[in-house]
Amino acid sequence: MVQGPGRAVLVTGASSGLGLEVARRLAARGWAVGLMSRDTARLNARAVRMTLDNLKCMDCGHTADQCQYQWDRVWGTNY
Repeated sequence: MVQGPGRAVLVTGASSGLGLEVARRLAARGWAVGLMSRDTARLNARAVRMTLDNLKCMDCGHTADQCQYQWDRVWGTNY
């Protein structure tokens, strides 16, 4: 797996199960992780927990438009 600054990934289904575990592991390796899920309440809680654990992540919501807006607003176009 590639590591280093400037690495970013979008994980769908990140509010539970495999998607959540993949997101946590990538964030632990230094990746900027955008989280997406249909269950926005659960997703937000997971993003808060990951942030408290000092993992770089962002709740992107559940649509591509929401994700693009959040990504650009928070991290810009550096990724």
